[in-house]
Amino acid sequence: EFGENIIADDCSRKDILQNVERYLMSETMLPELDRIYASKPNTKVQGHPVHYMLQTDNVDTRREGSKLLLQALYANGRVSSKRYCFLNFRPGENFSMMAYDSLYHVCAGGAMVVRYFANDDSEDEGVAGGERDTIERICEVARHHRNQVLTIICLPRECKKAKALFYENLGSMAFVEIREDFANSERSVTYLKMLAKDHRIR
Repeated sequence: EFGENIIADDCSRKDILQNVERYLMSETMLPELDRIYASKPNTKVQGHPVHYMLQTDNVDTRREGSKLLLQALYANGRVSSKRYCFLNFRPGENFSMMAYDSLYHVCAGGAMVVRYFANDDSEDEGVAGGERDTIERICEVARHHRNQVLTIICLPRECKKAKALFYENLGSMAFVEIREDFANSERSVTYLKMLAKDHRIR
């Protein structure tokens, strides 16, 4: 299951920072955005110094978090193409390596958002062979295209074993982790008030 989209380039840094607050990602996303905006845009840069791992259990946070990150990266020349693809993978799922590799070729200069729907494996013992094979194949293609395509791997908020398998198979690729924040009671109230204001309700 896959699709493609275009990075919107009409968002200012202020807009992006405000939207990060809306999706409870400020703790890890804001420092990375500061690093992205710290250097002047450079269209001559080749390769990607880091890729990203986005961990959340919320569909909207995953979708919008990826978009905000890509908008900042495009605005600062870290990706040169507005085009990006997104794919869904599930543990043990069979897929065509040729088709997957072709999508990376199509996205040269852009980004690939890999959404891996691992189960919460925090209490499981070991990792099934099918899941290991799926992750190994995902990582093989990502490694091959690491200098041409920026990869964002999306995982559930808590999936220690699957995450460890990704790192085991990603080799020398450097990743910055961005996670959905846990909200205490005070922050939860503030967040709820913000959502209510957006919808013009008490």
